[in-house]
Amino acid sequence: MKILMVAHGMPPHEIGGTQLHTLDLALELRRRGHEVLALCPRRSPGGGMIMEEADGLRVARLELDPPPPDRDAAAFALAHDNPEAGRRFAEFLRAERPDVVHFHHFFDLSASLADAARREGVPALLTLHDLWLACEQPHFLHADMTPCNHEAPQPRDCARCFAARRPGGHLSRDMATLESCFAARREHLRQVVAGLECVVSLAGFQEERLRRQGLVPRMVRRIPLGQRPLGPVRRPRRQDGPLRLAYMGIVAPAKGLDVVFEALGILGWEGVTLDVHGIPCVPDYVERLKRAHPQGAAAWHGGYGPADLERILSAADAVVMPSRSENTPLVVSECLAARVPVAASDVGGVPEMLGFGEWGLLFANGDAHGLAQAMRRMRDEPGLLESISAAIPRIRGVSDEADDLEKVYQELRRGR
Repeated sequence: MKILMVAHGMPPHEIGGTQLHTLDLALELRRRGHEVLALCPRRSPGGGMIMEEADGLRVARLELDPPPPDRDAAAFALAHDNPEAGRRFAEFLRAERPDVVHFHHFFDLSASLADAARREGVPALLTLHDLWLACEQPHFLHADMTPCNHEAPQPRDCARCFAARRPGGHLSRDMATLESCFAARREHLRQVVAGLECVVSLAGFQEERLRRQGLVPRMVRRIPLGQRPLGPVRRPRRQDGPLRLAYMGIVAPAKGLDVVFEALGILGWEGVTLDVHGIPCVPDYVERLKRAHPQGAAAWHGGYGPADLERILSAADAVVMPSRSENTPLVVSECLAARVPVAASDVGGVPEMLGFGEWGLLFANGDAHGLAQAMRRMRDEPGLLESISAAIPRIRGVSDEADDLEKVYQELRRGR
């Protein structure tokens, strides 16, 4: 079978969780004898197609003009409905003739690619790595990082949120036009979702979010992500030393590292160390954290890649995942595969991933006191870390996910 994977980036240029997982899955399917290629965007003028390789996988990079910094209504629409990207994708489909297209994200490409696949008669499915379909950001957070509490946000709600996040912008000064933009976005994506042969959800909350937004797929399959194999993670049993905590992920307000620092402040930084692994995406945010807390309170290590996972996890007693919004984060999956205990905020699919508290410690979103209590337990309660680690079941591998997806691919082909 010839399978086309479409994502908003691919290693080595982009190494976010979705991009890394898309590559892992593509390589596993190729190992099984399928012909697999990938397509992703390249934000540069020129209108060409650049062919590259990632671990031997053919990757086509579609050159698209960068969006203007202060979007008008036309630029806003291009983010979800880009006819030129759709036209060029249709040409690519006619040249490559894949049996199935597996979309992993439309960001920087637009959902017009799904429209093109439907017109070309190529079966297509979408895995929900996040909720971009339902939220333009896509993490349901306001400008002040508080969560969106609307059960089913309407275009007017989304317009107000957008304007608060982009004060002074061109669209933010015209609320009527902005509301119309969100209404058009919702309607286009409703049609896209209805036209896909299948939508793959990773956790139950995603299906509920889609339903609330009026996005109703014709077929849904629940297929949790599989974890790539990890090398040996040798974690010495903690004796009388400090509790060694690690934070893994980009450093930005939505990821909630400030909640970790506040929790450690509640503990007085006693008997706990913190290693921060991740690229500082918002420098001012990092500087505020460093100024507000004791010199040397945390060790900042910068970005990391898959090859660093075993070393990072071997050096940690536990990992903190304080995100204010998440779907099914790769960090949690990696920790579970290595049997490293996690203290995580109860957002998105995280509770489901942690067995609703059986395989990790959960605290309320943004609750520094709740996280401090979890830290205190891990530091002071004898045997807690060992019992959490022992309770973690076998984690699905990428091969398990490929098993499930192969069945869906075959089902879609038979349906044609």
